Amino acid sequence: DIAGLKWAGGFWDNVKRGLPSISALILLVDPRTGIFKAVMEGAYITALRTGAATAVGVKYLARKDSKIVGIYGAGTQGRFQALALSKVMKIEQLKIYDIRKEAMERYIKEMSSKLNTEITPVDIPEEAADADIVITVTTSKIPFLKSEWIKEGTLIAALGSYQELCDDTIKKANKIVVDHVQQCLHRGALKTLAERGEINENDIYATIGEIVAKKKPGRTSDDEIILYVPIGIGALDVAVAALAYKKALEKGVGHLFKFV
Repeated sequence: DIAGLKWAGGFWDNVKRGLPSISALILLVDPRTGIFKAVMEGAYITALRTGAATAVGVKYLARKDSKIVGIYGAGTQGRFQALALSKVMKIEQLKIYDIRKEAMERYIKEMSSKLNTEITPVDIPEEAADADIVITVTTSKIPFLKSEWIKEGTLIAALGSYQELCDDTIKKANKIVVDHVQQCLHRGALKTLAERGEINENDIYATIGEIVAKKKPGRTSDDEIILYVPIGIGALDVAVAALAYKKALEKGVGHLFKFV
């Protein structure tokens, strides 16, 4: 019973200005009348949805004994990834890597009070890959996650808009799971290989929706290396925003306003 639109932009130089890198708005519309129902801040919802998407993937694709998480990227999304994962697993150790040491220091200072776990900063990127679950949430346009760093049984979640994984790391995966096949072939981790014709939709094992709906099994072996690419679907943002809108009405929060 809802339709919507999300506008989101990434402005990576904003960090130099002391501004957030992501800016977003979500508009909700009555699909029967076309009347606008709400205008909502979208960056927070985007961060929540993205973290939750990874957590759902962990629930279905990670080994059941997973306890060590390695995260590349100590920004906003690196925080939401950890918070979401803590809802579906017991994180015994969280390794964080960022090319900016000050960002890692801020991350540890802030997240230590929110996560009941050991947070370890690593100076060498290879060390963060020595984990059961490896998450890349950076703005890197240069592939850096090497295949020799990845051990059997690892779940890799690649969320960057560009390519953070080296080609042989992608090819090393026993299964590739995505949120939306067509989008993932022209954006994010799989884009370059797809453009070169080295990967296509036949190489994608399943969407996470198919696995959650039990149309296909998720992890079937503790030795499998699974690559999960949840680039993000706008429809999910609208769905989350609709839930927030419903709760706002129930609690009487928010503001009514006229444009004229």
